[in-house]
Amino acid sequence: SAQIGRRVRLHMGASRRVRFPSLRELYSGALGRFVPNPDLAPEVLRAVEAGLTGTVEALGAEVEAQAVLFVQSFSNAIVRTGLGDGRFRRENRRRVDAVGLELFGDARWGEVSLGGDLTWQDVSVTDQRLAGGALHDVLGPEFTLLRFGDAADPAPLIAAAGVPGLPLAVATVEDPAARAIYGADLVLIRPDHHVAWRGNRLPRDCRALVDLARGAGQTQTTT
Repeated sequence: SAQIGRRVRLHMGASRRVRFPSLRELYSGALGRFVPNPDLAPEVLRAVEAGLTGTVEALGAEVEAQAVLFVQSFSNAIVRTGLGDGRFRRENRRRVDAVGLELFGDARWGEVSLGGDLTWQDVSVTDQRLAGGALHDVLGPEFTLLRFGDAADPAPLIAAAGVPGLPLAVATVEDPAARAIYGADLVLIRPDHHVAWRGNRLPRDCRALVDLARGAGQTQTTT
């Protein structure tokens, strides 16, 4: 950290955390439901953040404010993948990238204080291993948005899914043959592997699409 003037401080940090697979994840067959995978790699979380903290006197109070920008990358996430015969295997499949901004504020008038905080975060969950492989390998127990090539940014749908708590993963697919099968740039797959929606762009009302995925309407296409 470094002091900038009398009332402002700059702070920066970076970290790397590793979680090694447990013995259960590596070798357990769970009574025949799972195929062991001793080749699982460790999950890795990398994070960088930078922020400013400042104080000022206003309205008779001592006010402290802080803004922190952070970037995180979580790679080799271990997920359950179906093998097509009723069994599963744990594999390193997901990558989660996040960028966000945290704002904090606190004002003190003697023994009385008033504070608050606000956080904005944009999260992307992708799986890049589909090229040349089977599509069902990436479909887990959650809803999955298949995103072929450089299709539309899935962030609005991810945000809309977070309101009712709909579990959603995003898989980026670089496979023209798979794109031809579905006939659309974006395909939303339900946990039972049926298509809930498809289109070449996200609709303006992504919350309505989330309701559709939960069973509030009929499958439709956006061109």
